[in-house]
Amino acid sequence: MRFVFVTTGSGYQLEQALQLFFFRENIFSIVSNTDCRALLIGNKNKIRTRIIKNDFNKKFNEYLIKHEIDYVLSQNNRIIFDMEVLHKYKNKIFNLHNSILPAFKGTYSGYQYKKNFDVSKIFENQIEYGSLVMGVTIHIVTNEIDNGYPVLVSIMNRPYYKDLKELRHLMFIKEVALMLQLIKWIYDKRFFLIDKKPIIKGAEFKDLEYTPNLDSIEVIEIISNLKKSGVPKPFNQ
Repeated sequence: MRFVFVTTGSGYQLEQALQLFFFRENIFSIVSNTDCRALLIGNKNKIRTRIIKNDFNKKFNEYLIKHEIDYVLSQNNRIIFDMEVLHKYKNKIFNLHNSILPAFKGTYSGYQYKKNFDVSKIFENQIEYGSLVMGVTIHIVTNEIDNGYPVLVSIMNRPYYKDLKELRHLMFIKEVALMLQLIKWIYDKRFFLIDKKPIIKGAEFKDLEYTPNLDSIEVIEIISNLKKSGVPKPFNQ
Protein backbone atom coordinates (compact mmCIF):
# COMPACT_ATOMS: atom_id res chain seq x y z
CA MET A 1 0.00 0.00 0.00
CA ARG A 2 1.28 3.44 -0.85
CA PHE A 3 -0.36 6.79 -0.27
CA VAL A 4 0.37 10.42 -1.08
CA PHE A 5 0.00 13.12 1.55
CA VAL A 6 -1.34 16.40 0.12
CA THR A 7 -1.06 19.62 2.09
CA THR A 8 -0.42 23.33 1.88
CA GLY A 9 0.31 23.61 5.59
CA SER A 10 2.95 23.44 8.29
CA GLY A 11 3.17 19.67 8.64
CA TYR A 12 3.23 19.58 12.46
CA GLN A 13 0.70 16.73 12.53
CA LEU A 14 2.62 14.94 9.79
CA GLU A 15 5.82 15.32 11.79
CA GLN A 16 4.28 13.38 14.68
CA ALA A 17 2.71 10.73 12.44
CA LEU A 18 6.04 9.97 10.80
CA GLN A 19 7.31 8.60 14.11
CA LEU A 20 5.35 5.39 13.50
CA PHE A 21 6.85 2.81 11.17
CA PHE A 22 3.69 1.78 9.31
CA PHE A 23 2.91 5.41 8.42
CA ARG A 24 6.47 6.25 7.38
CA GLU A 25 6.89 3.08 5.31
CA ASN A 26 3.67 3.52 3.35
CA ILE A 27 3.81 7.23 2.58
CA PHE A 28 5.12 7.56 -0.98
CA SER A 29 5.46 11.33 -1.11
CA ILE A 30 4.29 14.71 0.13
CA VAL A 31 2.67 16.89 -2.54
CA SER A 32 1.75 20.57 -2.47
CA ASN A 33 1.13 23.47 -4.83
CA THR A 34 3.21 25.81 -2.70
CA ASP A 35 6.53 25.81 -0.87
CA CYS A 36 5.23 24.94 2.60
CA ARG A 37 6.89 23.71 5.81
CA ALA A 38 5.46 20.20 5.35
CA LEU A 39 7.84 19.71 2.42
CA LEU A 40 10.78 20.46 4.72
CA ILE A 41 9.47 17.76 7.08
CA GLY A 42 9.49 15.36 4.15
CA ASN A 43 13.05 16.24 3.18
CA LYS A 44 14.19 15.87 6.78
CA ASN A 45 12.69 12.37 6.91
CA LYS A 46 14.01 11.41 3.45
CA ILE A 47 10.53 11.23 1.94
CA ARG A 48 9.89 12.28 -1.65
CA THR A 49 8.36 15.73 -2.11
CA ARG A 50 6.73 17.34 -5.12
CA ILE A 51 5.53 20.88 -5.80
CA ILE A 52 2.97 21.29 -8.59
CA LYS A 53 2.31 25.00 -9.01
CA ASN A 54 0.57 25.12 -12.39
CA ASP A 55 -2.25 22.98 -13.80
CA PHE A 56 -2.28 21.07 -10.53
CA ASN A 57 -5.08 18.57 -11.10
CA LYS A 58 -3.93 17.39 -14.53
CA LYS A 59 -0.34 16.91 -13.38
CA PHE A 60 -1.40 15.41 -10.04
CA ASN A 61 -3.60 12.84 -11.77
CA GLU A 62 -0.72 11.88 -14.06
CA TYR A 63 1.57 11.66 -11.02
CA LEU A 64 -0.79 9.32 -9.16
CA ILE A 65 -1.13 7.02 -12.16
CA LYS A 66 2.57 7.00 -12.98
CA HIS A 67 3.56 5.99 -9.44
CA GLU A 68 0.65 3.58 -8.93
CA ILE A 69 -0.61 5.36 -5.83
CA ASP A 70 -3.36 3.58 -3.89
CA TYR A 71 -4.71 6.35 -1.66
CA VAL A 72 -4.50 10.10 -1.03
CA LEU A 73 -4.60 11.71 2.43
CA SER A 74 -5.28 15.44 2.49
CA GLN A 75 -4.71 17.66 5.53
CA ASN A 76 -4.55 21.43 6.00
CA ASN A 77 -5.07 21.64 2.28
CA ARG A 78 -6.56 24.43 0.16
CA ILE A 79 -6.33 22.51 -3.11
CA ILE A 80 -9.65 21.56 -4.70
CA PHE A 81 -9.48 18.24 -6.59
CA ASP A 82 -11.24 18.20 -9.95
CA MET A 83 -13.67 15.56 -11.24
CA GLU A 84 -10.99 13.66 -13.15
CA VAL A 85 -8.96 13.04 -9.99
CA LEU A 86 -12.08 12.33 -7.92
CA HIS A 87 -13.38 9.84 -10.49
CA LYS A 88 -10.07 8.01 -10.87
CA TYR A 89 -9.63 7.78 -7.09
CA LYS A 90 -13.24 7.54 -6.01
CA ASN A 91 -13.49 6.59 -2.32
CA LYS A 92 -9.69 6.58 -2.07
CA ILE A 93 -9.10 10.25 -1.21
CA PHE A 94 -9.51 11.21 2.45
CA ASN A 95 -9.45 14.61 4.11
CA LEU A 96 -8.69 15.50 7.72
CA HIS A 97 -10.98 18.33 8.80
CA ASN A 98 -10.79 19.97 12.23
CA SER A 99 -14.48 20.14 13.06
CA ILE A 100 -17.28 17.65 13.57
CA LEU A 101 -18.79 17.62 10.11
CA PRO A 102 -21.23 18.68 8.79
CA ALA A 103 -20.67 21.65 11.12
CA PHE A 104 -18.08 24.25 10.10
CA LYS A 105 -17.29 23.06 6.62
CA GLY A 106 -14.59 24.72 4.57
CA THR A 107 -17.27 26.63 2.70
CA TYR A 108 -19.56 29.49 3.65
CA SER A 109 -22.91 29.22 5.39
CA GLY A 110 -25.30 32.12 5.90
CA TYR A 111 -24.04 32.59 9.45
CA GLN A 112 -20.43 32.75 8.29
CA TYR A 113 -21.27 35.36 5.69
CA LYS A 114 -23.02 37.41 8.34
CA LYS A 115 -20.07 37.18 10.75
CA ASN A 116 -17.49 37.66 7.99
CA PHE A 117 -15.72 34.43 8.96
CA ASP A 118 -12.60 33.18 7.17
CA VAL A 119 -13.56 29.58 6.35
CA SER A 120 -9.90 28.56 6.42
CA LYS A 121 -9.86 29.34 10.16
CA ILE A 122 -12.16 26.54 11.22
CA PHE A 123 -10.89 26.24 14.80
CA GLU A 124 -11.23 29.98 15.36
CA ASN A 125 -14.71 29.97 13.84
CA GLN A 126 -15.88 27.37 16.35
CA ILE A 127 -14.56 29.51 19.21
CA GLU A 128 -16.24 32.62 17.82
CA TYR A 129 -19.51 30.75 17.42
CA GLY A 130 -19.34 29.57 21.02
CA SER A 131 -19.29 25.84 20.31
CA LEU A 132 -19.38 23.71 23.45
CA VAL A 133 -18.45 20.53 21.55
CA MET A 134 -15.58 20.44 19.07
CA GLY A 135 -13.69 17.77 17.22
CA VAL A 136 -12.06 16.35 14.11
CA THR A 137 -13.38 14.33 11.16
CA ILE A 138 -11.72 12.22 8.49
CA HIS A 139 -14.06 11.90 5.53
CA ILE A 140 -14.06 10.67 1.97
CA VAL A 141 -13.49 13.50 -0.48
CA THR A 142 -16.21 14.17 -3.04
CA ASN A 143 -16.97 16.99 -5.45
CA GLU A 144 -18.83 18.82 -2.66
CA ILE A 145 -16.52 20.43 -0.12
CA ASP A 146 -16.40 18.53 3.20
CA ASN A 147 -19.54 16.59 2.30
CA GLY A 148 -18.27 13.01 1.89
CA TYR A 149 -19.10 10.18 4.28
CA PRO A 150 -17.17 10.30 7.58
CA VAL A 151 -14.74 7.47 8.27
CA LEU A 152 -13.52 8.43 11.73
CA VAL A 153 -14.64 11.18 14.11
CA SER A 154 -13.22 12.45 17.40
CA ILE A 155 -15.04 14.78 19.79
CA MET A 156 -14.23 16.81 22.88
CA ASN A 157 -16.11 19.29 25.03
CA ARG A 158 -15.05 22.89 25.43
CA PRO A 159 -15.27 23.98 29.07
CA TYR A 160 -15.94 27.64 29.79
CA TYR A 161 -12.76 29.75 29.77
CA LYS A 162 -10.60 26.84 28.64
CA ASP A 163 -7.15 28.07 27.62
CA LEU A 164 -7.26 28.26 23.82
CA LYS A 165 -3.70 27.01 23.36
CA GLU A 166 -4.47 23.95 25.46
CA LEU A 167 -7.71 23.42 23.55
CA ARG A 168 -5.93 23.68 20.20
CA HIS A 169 -3.28 21.24 21.39
CA LEU A 170 -5.97 18.71 22.32
CA MET A 171 -7.41 19.04 18.84
CA PHE A 172 -3.92 18.67 17.38
CA ILE A 173 -3.55 15.36 19.23
CA LYS A 174 -6.84 14.17 17.76
CA GLU A 175 -5.73 15.13 14.26
CA VAL A 176 -2.59 13.03 14.66
CA ALA A 177 -4.61 10.13 16.06
CA LEU A 178 -7.10 10.10 13.19
CA MET A 179 -4.41 10.26 10.51
CA LEU A 180 -2.50 7.38 12.03
CA GLN A 181 -5.48 5.16 12.77
CA LEU A 182 -6.93 5.55 9.28
CA ILE A 183 -3.67 4.55 7.60
CA LYS A 184 -3.29 1.60 10.00
CA TRP A 185 -6.80 0.35 9.15
CA ILE A 186 -6.10 0.62 5.43
CA TYR A 187 -2.69 -1.03 5.87
CA ASP A 188 -4.35 -3.90 7.76
CA LYS A 189 -7.00 -4.23 5.01
CA ARG A 190 -9.85 -3.38 7.37
CA PHE A 191 -11.33 -0.51 5.35
CA PHE A 192 -14.34 -1.45 3.20
CA LEU A 193 -17.32 0.14 1.49
CA ILE A 194 -20.80 -1.29 2.03
CA ASP A 195 -23.67 0.43 0.23
CA LYS A 196 -21.14 3.15 -0.69
CA LYS A 197 -20.48 3.91 2.98
CA PRO A 198 -17.12 3.36 4.72
CA ILE A 199 -16.95 0.44 7.16
CA ILE A 200 -14.04 -0.63 9.39
CA LYS A 201 -13.94 -4.41 9.87
CA GLY A 202 -13.95 -5.32 13.56
CA ALA A 203 -14.51 -1.72 14.70
CA GLU A 204 -15.72 -1.05 18.24
CA PHE A 205 -17.95 1.75 19.52
CA LYS A 206 -17.46 1.63 23.29
CA ASP A 207 -16.86 5.34 23.91
CA LEU A 208 -17.51 8.64 22.16
CA GLU A 209 -14.08 10.26 22.13
CA TYR A 210 -13.09 8.37 18.97
CA THR A 211 -15.77 6.82 16.76
CA PRO A 212 -15.00 4.12 15.71
CA ASN A 213 -12.66 3.60 18.67
CA LEU A 214 -8.89 3.69 18.25
CA ASP A 215 -7.54 0.14 18.41
CA SER A 216 -3.91 0.38 17.34
CA ILE A 217 -1.62 0.03 20.36
CA GLU A 218 1.03 2.12 18.60
CA VAL A 219 -1.43 4.95 17.92
CA ILE A 220 -2.82 4.91 21.45
CA GLU A 221 0.71 5.04 22.85
CA ILE A 222 1.86 8.02 20.81
CA ILE A 223 -1.36 9.89 21.65
CA SER A 224 -0.83 9.17 25.34
CA ASN A 225 2.70 10.56 25.12
CA LEU A 226 1.50 13.72 23.38
CA LYS A 227 -1.05 14.29 26.15
CA LYS A 228 1.60 13.84 28.84
CA SER A 229 3.99 16.25 27.14
CA GLY A 230 1.49 19.10 27.43
CA VAL A 231 1.24 22.24 25.30
CA PRO A 232 4.58 22.84 23.52
CA LYS A 233 6.56 26.07 23.91
CA PRO A 234 6.72 27.96 21.68
CA PHE A 235 3.18 27.09 20.62
CA ASN A 236 3.02 26.76 16.84
CA GLN A 237 0.39 24.21 15.88
